[in-house]
Amino acid sequence: MYAGASTTAGTKQPPALPALSYPGDAVTGLDLPWSVVVLDDGALLVAERETGEIERYDGTAGEVIGSIPEAAAAGGEGGLLGLAVEPGPVPGAIYAYYTSAADNRVVRLPWSDGRLGAPEPVLTGIPAGDIHNGGRLAFGPDGHLYIGTGDAGVRGNARDPSSLGGKILRIVG
Repeated sequence: MYAGASTTAGTKQPPALPALSYPGDAVTGLDLPWSVVVLDDGALLVAERETGEIERYDGTAGEVIGSIPEAAAAGGEGGLLGLAVEPGPVPGAIYAYYTSAADNRVVRLPWSDGRLGAPEPVLTGIPAGDIHNGGRLAFGPDGHLYIGTGDAGVRGNARDPSSLGGKILRIVG
């Protein structure tokens, strides 16, 4: 398999990744960690898929800084599936992708004083199923949020332009 990329004039390059060095286990005692984000200070944010908790680990000490209780009841391959940190010198929010009772969705959780606020819907209506829910989030070099959605076990979703399932979506503005 080959992969390639090209750049054009004016395209911003992504920042260099921070150097990571963990001679042993970075964190132990997690139930079902599903997404990990490394902060600029080296701390880790971990999404626990089945509990909906978002934990911050600095060294080996961790604390729950927020949660999405609705994600805890998802079942199957659903739950809290992805995290991304809003770009900027001081993160103002965390974005999360999770499975609700009705669909998969992306929310913004304001971040202040080391705690996450209540989820604010960014995108809802992404097909959900017992399998293939997707859920990866990343901010691109253009500053926009990219969302990897699953096909929810329905192969046709990826080919259907009217479905949000089985796609890479870009949120602008």
